[in-house]
Amino acid sequence: CSTIMGAAEAASGQMNTGAVDEITVRTEKGIIILKPAGEKAILTALAEPEAQLGLLLVEMETRAGQVEEILKEM
Repeated sequence: CSTIMGAAEAASGQMNTGAVDEITVRTEKGIIILKPAGEKAILTALAEPEAQLGLLLVEMETRAGQVEEILKEM
């Protein structure tokens, strides 16, 4: 996952489009979502192809913030 995130960050930097908010990969068997959770973690979710992506992204935003806060306390 960190390799994918690194590639996305490099591409974003070259295109001057800002920080990577999330990466979504759709496959024939499902959806993979990667979301940064602070500097030290990447929250990853696997979902079925028919999943409600919007709801999943909202929940991941909340959880990524929680993970980031937990890691700051460590």
